[in-house]
This record gives sequence, C-alpha cells and structure tokens, in this order.
Amino acid sequence: MIFLRAFAPFGMFVIGALTGLLLGVVLHELGHYVGGRLTGYRFVSFRVLKWLWARGGHGKLKFTTSPGVVLGQCLMEPPDDEATFRFMLYNVGGVLANFITAAACFVPMLFVPRESIWWDFLLAWFVMNLVMGITNIVPIKKLTNDGANIQQARKSAQGKRALYIMLKANAEMTKGRRQIDFDDDFFVFDGTPDVSNYLVAHIMLLRASQLEEQGHYDPSYQILLRMERDPKLPVVISAQLQLNLLYHELVLFGDDEALVRGRARMAAQENNKMFMQLLTAKAPAFLPYQAMKSALLDGDTPKAQQLMEQARTLAPTMQNAGLEYSIELMLKRTEERMAQQK
Repeated sequence: MIFLRAFAPFGMFVIGALTGLLLGVVLHELGHYVGGRLTGYRFVSFRVLKWLWARGGHGKLKFTTSPGVVLGQCLMEPPDDEATFRFMLYNVGGVLANFITAAACFVPMLFVPRESIWWDFLLAWFVMNLVMGITNIVPIKKLTNDGANIQQARKSAQGKRALYIMLKANAEMTKGRRQIDFDDDFFVFDGTPDVSNYLVAHIMLLRASQLEEQGHYDPSYQILLRMERDPKLPVVISAQLQLNLLYHELVLFGDDEALVRGRARMAAQENNKMFMQLLTAKAPAFLPYQAMKSALLDGDTPKAQQLMEQARTLAPTMQNAGLEYSIELMLKRTEERMAQQK
C-alpha cells in the first residue's frame, strides 16, 4: 500500500498526460473548426489519429479509419470570394483552444492541495495543452504547423493566394473534383512563383500534377526541373519533387535515356532521409511510387502488384475522390509501363 501511494501521483500524471494529449488534440481541431466557421468557412473533414469524418460530394458525413497516424486535422473550405479570404482566425483557432484549456486547468490547481493526486492530473493537462499550443503557434517550417502557415501566408500575396488555393482545392477534390477539372489558371501565380514559400511550392506541385494528368508530360516535367534548381526549396517539398521527377522518368517517359536519368536520381537520393521516408510511407498517396520503384527499378513485379492492390484498397479511406482518381491514374500508367517492358 505504501508503494502504491508513493507512485499514485506519478500514475495520475501519466494518465493525465495521455488523456490531456488526446483532449488537447480534439480541442485544438475544434478550435480550427470554430475559427473557420466564424470567418465563413465550410466543414470538409475532421481527423483524430486513425479516425476520419468527411463530408463528400453529396453533403453526407462519412466515417472511415485511415492508414497511418495523424494526431489531428480539421480541414475547412474558405468562402468562394478569394478577394475577401481571411485565414488568421482559422489557423490560430486551435492554438487559442489549447491556451484556454491550459488556463482552465491552471486555475483549479491554485485551490487543490498539492498533495492531492488530482493536482498531478490537472498539472498534466495544463502542461500538455500549453506545450501543444506553443509548438503549433511558433513557426516550424519543416513541420508546416499553424504558425508557419500564418507566417508564409502573410509573407506575400502569393503566399496568401497559395493557402487559399490549397484549402479550396482540397475541399473541391473531397467533393469529387479532379485536378484536371480545375481551370488551367487556377494553380498559376502572377509573376515568378516564390518556391521558397512552401505554400507556393506546394501549389506548383499541384500545377505540375494537373498538367501530368492532362497528358502534358514535358511541361509538367519542366516545372519540376525549374523548382529543383531553386536552392531555397523547402526540404519536404524537395523530397516530393524528387518522387514526381522519378515518376516522370520511369513511367511517363520510360525511354532508355529517361530510365538512365531515373536510376541516377534514385541513387542520388538514397541518403536523403526525407525522400526515403516518403518513399516508404504507407499512406495511399505514396504507395504508387513504391510500386513504381519495385517494378521498374528493382524488377520485383509481385511486390509491385501487392503495393498497387494495397493502394487501391486504402485510397477510398482518404475520402478524397479527386486524390483517389490521381492515385488510380498513376497505378494504371505504371501498369502500362510494366507491360511494355516485359
């Protein structure tokens, strides 16, 4: 009994930390929802860990479990009028929710005896929400958190427009719109795109993907090559870019010269941790790249077919019909290239 009493405070702190983390994630995402609604946004999807709720093309809310673990994500659709687009409250809403929760836990701590195990429980909730709020509002470019989104969107008119396009495109694709269904100028900026801004760089990847889906392989490839030459390109975008270039060389072009470039590219990226992390990710959007590598570089057709089947099984769990179409198109083109090389 003495042993149990001695470790009770620690036990309550651990329980409080675990429940505080989960509560903090839920409240953080609800904060985004409230912030978005107050500025005219419409609900798209809400995810905690593996559980995803999304509103599709028919307006019905659907629940699925998705592969991989995401702490939390609340996606909203901004109002149609881009000229009146506001992003501050939507992005900062989650942080405000965490700070308010931390304050709500701190106040009772002033009145609960320090010897009480409930004091340790409240301390854990206070710490978890405070840390979550701070780590989301302080810009961390490599993690693309809320603070970084705000910083990049305020950096320039291109950054602000890129955030709008990203939110709008995701919402439209969740409702079933494909990248090829967007107007050709939707993913285009006035002037030279500043790809050091990861929001802008992300939209440029979408533009290249749109051209690729339309069958305009060379213009898509040229966009990617121009981005690759920019020394300020963010690390995550750079890794995604290399995957897209590899897909063009191995699958879309597939001639001897392109295959040589693809093999050289793969060899050059083997020590790139971010690239390898994306290439081995189990998310449906990255499985086609793994299948491509297995089939066309490793010569492992059975593994490639297994990965493609896995991608087709998991793609619907994303509840994003537009992205699901993109994945299926990549798989079909990979299968066609595999058939040509037999």
